[in-house]
Amino acid sequence: MIRLGQVPTQDSAIAIARDLKLGGVLGGSLQRAGTAVRITVRLVSPATGQAVWGESQEGELARVFDLQERVARAVTDRIKVALTLEERSRLRTSRRPTAPEAYEAYVRGLYFLNRVTETDLRKAMGYFQQAIDLDPAYAAAYAGLAEGYCDLGYFSAVTPKDAFPSARRAALKAIELDSTLSEAYTALGRVDLFFDWDFEAAERDFRRAIELNPKVAWAHLPYSSLLTARGRADEAIAEGLRAQELDPLSLIISAATARAYYNARRYDEAIAQARKPLEIDSTFSRAHYWLGLSYIQKGRLPEAIKELEETIKRAPYPLYRAALGHAYAVAGQQAEARRVLAELEALSRSRYVSSFDVATIYAGLGDRNKTLELLEKAYVERASYLAFLSVDPQFDLLRDDPRFVELLRRIGPPSS
Repeated sequence: MIRLGQVPTQDSAIAIARDLKLGGVLGGSLQRAGTAVRITVRLVSPATGQAVWGESQEGELARVFDLQERVARAVTDRIKVALTLEERSRLRTSRRPTAPEAYEAYVRGLYFLNRVTETDLRKAMGYFQQAIDLDPAYAAAYAGLAEGYCDLGYFSAVTPKDAFPSARRAALKAIELDSTLSEAYTALGRVDLFFDWDFEAAERDFRRAIELNPKVAWAHLPYSSLLTARGRADEAIAEGLRAQELDPLSLIISAATARAYYNARRYDEAIAQARKPLEIDSTFSRAHYWLGLSYIQKGRLPEAIKELEETIKRAPYPLYRAALGHAYAVAGQQAEARRVLAELEALSRSRYVSSFDVATIYAGLGDRNKTLELLEKAYVERASYLAFLSVDPQFDLLRDDPRFVELLRRIGPPSS
């Protein structure tokens, strides 16, 4: 399984490659007609935008892993990639064959998983479950299901207690079926970090994921989050940059690296980093979100409000609405901040709204007692973002409060 996240169009990808002075952009497609399948890859020159090389492999869907291996070997031979013995071994068909229908459901699930919206995540999980129903020993499908549950919990689409235990079960089942599956350890590490707040277990699992597949960006990105949560800012930024180096076209990775700078309180660098994906896709909500939060910390409040209004225009999730409410509060626009509070209260009657999100608005209003009351509720909820509480600038007004210090102690030490 490969987590790509939201990626740019081909034209944008070529522009990025040109800016980064990359030698080429590799793209591909999979086409199916009945039980026949064709895998095609093309190497495009950033200078001309034209394909300079291509390779196609055709065969039966039941043997799609053989086709993938042949295409991968052709690519590595063409671009002269030096592979270790372990990597060459990984190119061989190490995954057990599966039914064509199960593989097709899995690929569809992966497509929707990478779109990372609430609707698409639910579609992805339906396809992963369909793949599992067709092939109960399909480890990668269990890993995909685990990632879907993690995303739903992390973005508060469902309660953490509904999402993360299910993610853990799916990840452990994937590992039981295939103990070499990097993605399963990544999902398990996300449960450790965002639900159990077991930072040491998360570090072990993320390190294992990287050890099994060090050249996959998605293994490095959540490890960067863990390092951020533990207060190891320089390492967190380095891991984010490593993920970006491995997948320079991923908008999600680029925006997530802005988070590492933000929590390190390196706001100018966070702003510069958040702007990068917006140069490719001006509608990318996560980049607007981190840009807006960084502007708040720089005191550039009109710009922060503008960015966060743009964020919820594109993705009106409770987390993003709360960030706008926090910006209004910090800017002294109390009526607007309380309007957002009322909106979240109304929204909570039909879906889960994290107490953590609401707490950020009260923190902006300077209401210590209400903020701490909501953070205690978030603790009971097992709200994911509490993992970052020790490094979150939004709660700096509480740093000297013994109740806050005690809450941090219960969540866990920020550093090793």
